[in-house]
Amino acid sequence: MERAGKPEKNEKTAVTGRYVWTVALTVVFIAALAAVGILMPEKPASAVRFGFVPGPRAYPAYGLSVNAPDAVISYENYDDLISDLIGDALDAALLPAEYMEELAGSRYTAAAVVCYMNLVAVENGTTMHSIADLDGRRIVLPGTLMGAPEERMLAALLSSAGISADIIYADDGTIQRMAQDRDFDVMVLSADKYAAVFPRGGEPVSRFDLADQWSLIMGSRPPAGCCLVVRDETMEQRPEDVSDMLSKIRAAVNFLRTSHKKAAILASANGFGADVDYIRRTIPHCRFEYLDGGAEAEALEQLQSLL
Repeated sequence: MERAGKPEKNEKTAVTGRYVWTVALTVVFIAALAAVGILMPEKPASAVRFGFVPGPRAYPAYGLSVNAPDAVISYENYDDLISDLIGDALDAALLPAEYMEELAGSRYTAAAVVCYMNLVAVENGTTMHSIADLDGRRIVLPGTLMGAPEERMLAALLSSAGISADIIYADDGTIQRMAQDRDFDVMVLSADKYAAVFPRGGEPVSRFDLADQWSLIMGSRPPAGCCLVVRDETMEQRPEDVSDMLSKIRAAVNFLRTSHKKAAILASANGFGADVDYIRRTIPHCRFEYLDGGAEAEALEQLQSLL
């Protein structure tokens, strides 16, 4: 007869496993904070009011959320964020670079570009490696990209390379089905859409980033994807606080470039959802790069050529 109340061995193993996993995540989280240089600031600074809309291009915002979560505000959409920017309710924000036109004449300046514009070209096969391989192909784009700067980026690359392709548009449900059934030739998707419809461990596909092709074909930096904007008055009256903010964003961007897994853990813990693997898989295709000065101006100039 079995003794009542005696824990089963597999229950003990499950509890132990969960404990070890929790401890491991905690250790990795602390190590990531230390590596990115934002665990303990060198000197106290007054946090600026910072806004962002959760999404892959805004991942660098985790660099501020770690130390000053109360000063970092998450918005559901860019209309509300821009309204608060214009109304001086924010000191700074991460904003898609094409939205900078909506701040024209306001008291905000683009202090840096934090990532390039990019799309991921995915082939149902293993023979595609560049824009040249798209000649005569049937390309599926999400309907949300119709008329967007990213679509114009693809069109500019095809035109400059002398490539003719058949482009069609599909809604999210159709794209999901086509990806699952492998019923497509080529898709061109944003980083988040690519990670969602092509989970890790799927069948082999060839892919490349449009940002890389832009540098090769156009001979310049790719267009700006996301800007860090700062209120002029804040820059003038609180230069040390602004400098501290910029250094944290720069550190976060650099960490996103060099350590995808640890950066994904930090982003997941600071306002970007719980799916660490999804975040990790979007990071390399967001093409994070901290640009200021002449490099920033060049990326913004390339964006203007698409608007």
